[in-house]
Amino acid sequence: MKIFISNIEKSFVLVLIFLFTSSNLACAISVANLRPALTTGKTLNKEPIRVAVIGVGKWGSDKIVTNLMGNDKVDLYVVLPRSDANKEIWSQFKINKDADPNKPKSTRSYADIIEIQDINKLLINPDIKAVFITTRDPESHFELAKKCLLAGKNVSIAKPIRGAHAKELLEIAKEKNLLVDIGLQLMYDPDVLYLKDCIEGNKHLGKITSVELDLLNTKSTVDKTMTAFDNLGVHLLSMLQVIMDVREVSDIKITSNPDDCFVRVNTNFNVYKDGSRIPVVLNTDNRYPGTSDCRQIKIIFEAGSIELDIITRQVVIEEKTGESITMVLGQGDDYIAKYGDKNAVGREINRFLDLIEKKDAFSHASSLVNTLWIWDFVDRVNELLVFSNKATVGIDPKTDI
Repeated sequence: MKIFISNIEKSFVLVLIFLFTSSNLACAISVANLRPALTTGKTLNKEPIRVAVIGVGKWGSDKIVTNLMGNDKVDLYVVLPRSDANKEIWSQFKINKDADPNKPKSTRSYADIIEIQDINKLLINPDIKAVFITTRDPESHFELAKKCLLAGKNVSIAKPIRGAHAKELLEIAKEKNLLVDIGLQLMYDPDVLYLKDCIEGNKHLGKITSVELDLLNTKSTVDKTMTAFDNLGVHLLSMLQVIMDVREVSDIKITSNPDDCFVRVNTNFNVYKDGSRIPVVLNTDNRYPGTSDCRQIKIIFEAGSIELDIITRQVVIEEKTGESITMVLGQGDDYIAKYGDKNAVGREINRFLDLIEKKDAFSHASSLVNTLWIWDFVDRVNELLVFSNKATVGIDPKTDI
């Protein structure tokens, strides 16, 4: 049976097909416009976090600014140094970064950083939500952090800080529902996080009986704005916090010469875990006379030991039976997926920014809450060193920001 369709009927059918396909295409386009922008990892119209940095010396530039520039969630502001010499150093830093052939393609131009002439302009800018304070004079950290918190800014401070100051900043942050942190990046080192799991996974070694901590830098520059303990010891204490969740410290003794405190500070003290007193030996040295740096954590148990070498990234597990296992860390995608890459500073910064985005910053765990004992410990060590006015040596706070 043949079916004949007139020209008029053919035209009618073609019109219907056109209308149907056009409607579906329009729907497809409108739905696509509502989807997240998957290629950038952002949803459409998401506001960036506006972040400022006060203090663009070596640490502030190389570590804080560089990591922030690699974060596409951030619009970056920088308070310019006051001295002409430091302004020139900052300007050259930006030029060198943009000219670096190894600069990731995803990193924006350093020329796009918004520069602020005066800290007060930062404080009155309601768009800036977070401030990183890395000024050269550690005694300025507290006053700057307090001003920023009172102005409604979340704050991350470079170490060190005094215990009483840390508590005061924490109270202000709590009242204003803001986040305040102190930079202790080794708490985010993947190998330190692994060590914690390694201790938990080797309970057959028995109870912890003692701990040895070493952070010794070969011929590094002695910074007379802080003692070797302020500079290095706080990092060892922060790693101790990660692996043992310390809350109580007692019987602090200085075993090095207090007159050498800029170069080295060695201490003995006790911590407490599961009701047991555990002796700790902590050694720091800014001018270690050896042939290589030494950054090690050794946990001694009733039936063996576990030692982490942070530089070589090796963990050695030894049992009193004579058996020994050596592992090289950081290998394989599974390790990185669980513990992260070696850029601990970047991980610390990203955690800080993620908590800010949650809009209820203080209700989340702050590293400052968990590490208040560290800053009290630092105060007690400095009292034992009989050395009070450290931060005035070689620093002019009017120009060195």
